[in-house]
Amino acid sequence: MATSMTAPIYSSSFTPPGPKTFDPDEHLEHDVFHRIMVGAVSGFLLVGVIVFLGALWAGLGAVSALGVGAFSGFWSGSISGGMVGGLTVIDRENAKLAQNDPDSAALH
Repeated sequence: MATSMTAPIYSSSFTPPGPKTFDPDEHLEHDVFHRIMVGAVSGFLLVGVIVFLGALWAGLGAVSALGVGAFSGFWSGSISGGMVGGLTVIDRENAKLAQNDPDSAALH
């Protein structure tokens, strides 16, 4: 009794039946993610370079100053920059919603 499979059980190109639903937050989610990445990278570079130069000025060796700058840039700059970048987009969106509907429950 040989059975032949005509279609695989799992297909990665499966699309659910029916029309594609519209996601109104798709653009906002992309903007938030993009700004988080830009903020994290720029925060890392900004804080890392400032701390590196400050450590050199304080008398640390170049390798030690580079380590302190990288540590500070990663833990302080990237986290703070990512938060500020993401919250900026969300705050602008909330302001736009509050401007269109003054009685809305925006985060203001």
